[in-house]
Amino acid sequence: MPLPSRILASALRIACAAALLLVLVQDWPATRAVAELAALPDHDHAAEAERLMADGRLDEADLVIDAGLHEADGADRAALLAQRERLRARRASWQYRAGELAQGAWTGRGDSTTALVGAVTADLLVFGDVRDLVMASADGLRGRPVDPVIVALSGAGLALTVWPGADAGTAVLKLARRSGALGGTLARQLVRASRRAVTRRDPAPVQGMLRDAATLQRAGGTVPAMRTLRHVRDRGDLARAARFGVGRRSGYVLWAGGADALRALRIGGADAGRWLHRAARKGPDGIALVARNARVLARPHPLIGLTKGIYKGNAGALLSDALRRLGAPLIGLVAGWLLFELGRGVLLLRGSGRRRDAVV
Repeated sequence: MPLPSRILASALRIACAAALLLVLVQDWPATRAVAELAALPDHDHAAEAERLMADGRLDEADLVIDAGLHEADGADRAALLAQRERLRARRASWQYRAGELAQGAWTGRGDSTTALVGAVTADLLVFGDVRDLVMASADGLRGRPVDPVIVALSGAGLALTVWPGADAGTAVLKLARRSGALGGTLARQLVRASRRAVTRRDPAPVQGMLRDAATLQRAGGTVPAMRTLRHVRDRGDLARAARFGVGRRSGYVLWAGGADALRALRIGGADAGRWLHRAARKGPDGIALVARNARVLARPHPLIGLTKGIYKGNAGALLSDALRRLGAPLIGLVAGWLLFELGRGVLLLRGSGRRRDAVV
């Protein structure tokens, strides 16, 4: 090949290597985040579940055990299975179940799924909503403050008695309100939507919110759902959490991550949700790391972005993940290629210069 053609070919290779290196370096923040997530130690789900059981927080312990079983094997899995058996035996005792059912049905309060069953049963029989409205009226007559959220939800509960699913969502939100886990914009939106359902016969907005609350309860349990609601800003957050929170693993992420998990979903949507599921193995520290890097992790890898017409959906996501896991070695390899081509180019230019001198 003539020397000018060889110089041109070398310049093209240098340009290709430099362009590829630039593309890879653009994704370095995401590559670094993936490496940091992988380096975190696995969360000790068994130890956390043991602490929760000792504190009587059975719903939360059950959720942590489920999350641990999704990841564990060998002796760790055996320990978690033994914990689950002890937890189930404790829940099965008639004293525990009867007390929680009675508390939930009579007061609309409680910290367990069993208490929620009592509250929902009361609402199914209309007793719960009537009870709350009567209590609110009594408070008003005595000059005590009346909670507009409880009143609005009770009114909506009565209006939507024929709609399946309304009672579970209403009971969850009432429990959350009484525990101080529901306020701000979400509470105001609930009041407006509930009043609209009653006065304008337009139940759609409040139905959606009640359905989302019930989804959170099914995914994680009563107390975990209320902890999630504590960090929910508005109905948009509630809908995002419900879309993500289908299944126990998602329920664990929302419970363990709290505000971090919701922030990640707010920034990165479903793509951030994939990384949150991965972070479940690392516990709260892993979820917090994903939240800090949600924006860069949710973006496709630049190489996949260039070929998005070919790699779509899950295929693109899997390739993005693989490229990020191999990001540091790839950058080193391409940087080495670029240095090699630059060296070759310098030698070719020197050879060209010597030839010109010889001709002169």
